Amino acid sequence: MNAGTELTIGNTGLSMAIDTDNMTAGDRWQINALKNGASKIDIVIEDPKLIAAADNYFEIDSVTNTNNVSLSLYEINNVSNASYPSPNNVPPLPDPMLQIVVDATGTQYDIQDSAGNSVNGGFQDIAADKIINGPGFTMQFEGELAGNEVFNLTHADNDLIPNDNKKFGPGDNTNMLSMLNFQSKKTMDNGLNSFSEGYADLVTAVGVDTKSTEIARDSYQTLLSGSSARLAAVQGVNLDEEAANLIQYQQAYSASARIITVARETFQTLLSAAG
Repeated sequence: MNAGTELTIGNTGLSMAIDTDNMTAGDRWQINALKNGASKIDIVIEDPKLIAAADNYFEIDSVTNTNNVSLSLYEINNVSNASYPSPNNVPPLPDPMLQIVVDATGTQYDIQDSAGNSVNGGFQDIAADKIINGPGFTMQFEGELAGNEVFNLTHADNDLIPNDNKKFGPGDNTNMLSMLNFQSKKTMDNGLNSFSEGYADLVTAVGVDTKSTEIARDSYQTLLSGSSARLAAVQGVNLDEEAANLIQYQQAYSASARIITVARETFQTLLSAAG
């Protein structure tokens, strides 16, 4: 170990240089990088709407829409679906895109890829709530369908192309689900515990230490009370005993005073008799 030479500490991400000028045998240091970590935790966001829970954003354009029907993303439930419009599943064109096609009667729909092939198994009936099922997502029509409507659904992940209508789906919680996966994923203690297990261990340790401390405190309080009582028995004043002593002293004083009185009266009588 040379003065000023950088030392890397395992896989901790920490490195340091130690000055050897004033070192002596047995010197040691303890590094506790997270000692005050919990005390610095603070609330940054209070509005849940500001949480970046959504990850998949879509641009929805109408190609044919006579009655100006609104089509919005209702829910994303399976981004791993082979036909889900994402760069991982569908080659970008330059962005992955599907088409939602309504039949001439306005009562059925189909979802097709850029080549016109159905990814939904052909035309399906539109339910009364006008929610339609796609590959890994659901959408909803609002308004009266005239028939022959066509909508482009583009996964707008290309920042180089302007997407004026890029929107996050209100039912998309992809980021939140990814964060929730950390709850059970073995990422702590060299892959031995998850966040949930680590938190449970922490709560258990704090609870055990707290209860042990309370038991020890109560035990020492009992010892202190007993010691105080024994000390008071040796050093303290017994009020009953002191009261008895006062009565004894009072009676002794009264007796002494009576003796003096009798002696004076006797002396006085003798003087009177002699006179």
